[in-house]
Amino acid sequence: MKFEVYKGNNDDLSFRLVDDTGKTVLLGDGYRYKEVILNNIETVKKNLPLNDSIEMKSTAQGKYFFNVKGNYGQLVGSSIEFESPELRDKWLRDIQKKVGKSEVIEVR
Repeated sequence: MKFEVYKGNNDDLSFRLVDDTGKTVLLGDGYRYKEVILNNIETVKKNLPLNDSIEMKSTAQGKYFFNVKGNYGQLVGSSIEFESPELRDKWLRDIQKKVGKSEVIEVR
């Protein structure tokens, strides 16, 4: 599992958490400064394992995802959408076990 920092649309930097198979499982919003992205990644590493930092959500279309909140309640990352809450919860548990050891790389 690794965090990829990349330049998104409008030249802002964003990050995504990618599992060992190459599947993107979590996305962060874009920011102009690399320091903000790196701080958000560190927040995800620290807060994702904490259940009180996770917000379970669903869409109007019946998909399920979770948000990772920062220390002051701000959104720092959102998962991909899953077909069921059970699948979302399984992925979350798996990610929680591995995220703290995830490396950060820059993708061009």
